[in-house]
Amino acid sequence: MIAFNAAGAGSVTVTLSGTGKQYDTSTGDSSSGDSPFGFGGSSSAVTFGSTASAISVPVAAGGEQFLILDLNAMTLTAGAASETPAAEPVLYALGVDDGRTNADWNFDNYLRLYDEDNLSYAGVCDVNSKWGFRYYTHKDDWSEFYGWSSEGVLEMGKDANIPAPAAGLYLLKASLKKLTYSNISVTKAQIAGVADNWTLQDMDPGTSAGIFTKAIDVSAKTPWGFKIYFDGSWTHFFGGSDGVLIYGNESEVNTPGAPVDDSFIGSTCLFTVDLCKGTYTIEKQ
Repeated sequence: MIAFNAAGAGSVTVTLSGTGKQYDTSTGDSSSGDSPFGFGGSSSAVTFGSTASAISVPVAAGGEQFLILDLNAMTLTAGAASETPAAEPVLYALGVDDGRTNADWNFDNYLRLYDEDNLSYAGVCDVNSKWGFRYYTHKDDWSEFYGWSSEGVLEMGKDANIPAPAAGLYLLKASLKKLTYSNISVTKAQIAGVADNWTLQDMDPGTSAGIFTKAIDVSAKTPWGFKIYFDGSWTHFFGGSDGVLIYGNESEVNTPGAPVDDSFIGSTCLFTVDLCKGTYTIEKQ
């Protein structure tokens, strides 16, 4: 799926092609040379082969549209944003951890949807990558993915891995509408908002990457919830509810703070976040 602007009702002619390789998922090595591929046929009966031909796709109206290639039904359609399927709740990052002993490409690492209008996802991953990584839209489905087009730019179906940063903890962000991505280093987590105290308090790192804890004496109400920040900056943060953390950015979509109700007042509480899984817990001590 990719967004485009249509001048009006009518049709748009597109050509879809690329170059593929066959990979050994246990090693990341290519077992063959380049394999050009392309799509042809008609919008209602798309064909797949070694070469591409132009396909005419009906467009019902002008304005922002989405071009959608359905590899299950083998159709190519154009529709307004409101007519597109609901966005997937998570985006999988494959290849971010294949540098670990005996690790292969898997669907264990993911980003959560935080801005449906822009199909924007964010999550923290413990990166240790040998070959770079790609974003996949459906669990256990290798057919629809986003690869590297250029620095900070994604391309659907591109047979090129996104260059991985040095091993470490990172906030990964990707927009499937804007076709952009970013990797932001995370060295420490901080909590703010408990008892309406918005001073950034350092959290203690756990024994596993991405896990941080902080014991806090809850002396007053927490009317706005709390948020998790990084490295002394207010720019990037996670809020959420019901044990799930969701990324929010002041220039985009703010998420609600994770709740701490009045029953916590007068208690010492242990706040634990697992940034890689996007979860949190609160325990009275």
